[in-house]
Amino acid sequence: IIGLGSFLLQKETFLQYLLGLLETIFFPSAPMHDGAVLIRGNQIFAAKCVLPMTTSTAVKSTYGTRHRAAMGLSEKSDAVVIIVSEETGDIGIAVEGVMHKPVAHNDVEPLLKKFLSAPANEQATEDTREQRGQV
Repeated sequence: IIGLGSFLLQKETFLQYLLGLLETIFFPSAPMHDGAVLIRGNQIFAAKCVLPMTTSTAVKSTYGTRHRAAMGLSEKSDAVVIIVSEETGDIGIAVEGVMHKPVAHNDVEPLLKKFLSAPANEQATEDTREQRGQV
């Protein structure tokens, strides 16, 4: 009988495999290119997801389907949505129907920590949605 410690390297390989799989969303011919990847905690929860589009008329006309879907999900859920423009590579973050863009590469992690550590205040969320005319 051998201890499980000898298999830990396989776990690292598996994590590298998952990261490589996640990177394929940026390759146009890859199966995961179309649709969203949902991450819960530190795990990939689902891939190739179709997101709800925003119905807001205040959305910039330059935003394409990817940005409109990100905003739609952030309007209808408590998700923090990261968007990478297929055309420019610019990064945006949508939270509660508001697009924060452009976000510098170095600012992604601090902004995610800020948005994800904000206290979940149901009343604040309701107030925000009411201001947008969604209630």
